[in-house]
Amino acid sequence: MKKGMQNRLRLVLIALCLILFNQAMAQSQRFSLETVSGNRSIGQQHLFGYRNAKWEFQHFSLIDFEYAQKRNAIYFVRSSALYKIVDGLYLQAGIGLKNPGSFHSLLGQYRHQSKRSKLSLSSGFTWQQGRSWENSLSFELHGPSLQGWQTFTRIFLLTNLQEQQLIRGIAQFRLGLTKGNHALGLAFNLDRFSEGRELRNTGLFYKINFIPHEN
Repeated sequence: MKKGMQNRLRLVLIALCLILFNQAMAQSQRFSLETVSGNRSIGQQHLFGYRNAKWEFQHFSLIDFEYAQKRNAIYFVRSSALYKIVDGLYLQAGIGLKNPGSFHSLLGQYRHQSKRSKLSLSSGFTWQQGRSWENSLSFELHGPSLQGWQTFTRIFLLTNLQEQQLIRGIAQFRLGLTKGNHALGLAFNLDRFSEGRELRNTGLFYKINFIPHEN
């Protein structure tokens, strides 16, 4: 995609996000914050957004700092506007920053929730130093409640493929306990880059969550 068209697309997406943000102040607010302290690094990620009947604005950020080497700092930031086509099916346009630079994306997203689980699948294109095919999966499962506590498991996977080669990959696993808006337990993160470099982090997580379960 030509640079001029990329710049125009970024401006349109930024304007759309600002309009949605301005309109959403009276709508449903959604927020979560998670901190991971591990053997290699300390990291934080958060999701902040608003939604109404058809539109949703999201801002997601992940920042991870290694104790020993600054060159291994990881960042992934994306602001997105989502339009609900039908229940459970969304069209998502976003702009952001991630190793190694800025990007924009156009994705389709499917969501499903039951009493104890959440599933989100997305697939589409990301433009960053060429076009790549982005796929992601997020699955969350809660066990039976015992005195207000529930077992908590979450898997998150994201890949960018270009000419059948993995150019960026993120994998996160969480296992712990949740009660009300709080969750804590064991965490494992794996980040992989196009040159074959892998960064792993194992430790503890704490999450505060104000995104309501919708079923």
